[in-house]
Formats: sequence, C-alpha cells, structure tokens
Amino acid sequence: MFLDGIAAYKFLIEGNFWHFIAVFRAHMSFYRQFFRFYQKRKHLMSIMKDQNMAGYYNRSVVWAYFVQNKREFPMLEKTFFKEGSL
Repeated sequence: MFLDGIAAYKFLIEGNFWHFIAVFRAHMSFYRQFFRFYQKRKHLMSIMKDQNMAGYYNRSVVWAYFVQNKREFPMLEKTFFKEGSL
C-alpha cells in the first residue's frame, strides 16, 4: 500500500493523471471490500482449525509447480510441511 502511494504521487507529479486515478480507484476498491474479505478469512480460518489444517509449506509452490512439475497437492514433499499458525 505504501509503495502504491509513492507510485501514485510520482504519477501525479509527472502529469500521468489517469495512472494516478487507477491507483486511487484500486485503493478505494480495497478499502470498500476490506471487512468483507476479513470476515471471509476469519470464517475460513475457523474451518481450517476444525480440520487440523494449520501449518504451511516451507518451499516455493511456484517452483514445485512450474519447475518440478508437481501439479497436484499430494505430489508436494511431506517433509517440507511445517507446523504453525497460518
């Protein structure tokens, strides 16, 4: 958000008014939907805790998918999963 603000200010100084407006509109959209996304995340977190799904994959999923060709979740190496909160 901070870097977006800096970019928007730079656009405004340089006279790229439409770029400034695009950044501003994106921020307003985020702020309007923030509480809805927050509630959805809260709900999903409660479901995940009920299913004992807390933890994280301690490697790059992007690397596994594109380079190692691991296209499905079960193909990820189990040793790289760590316990912890999401």
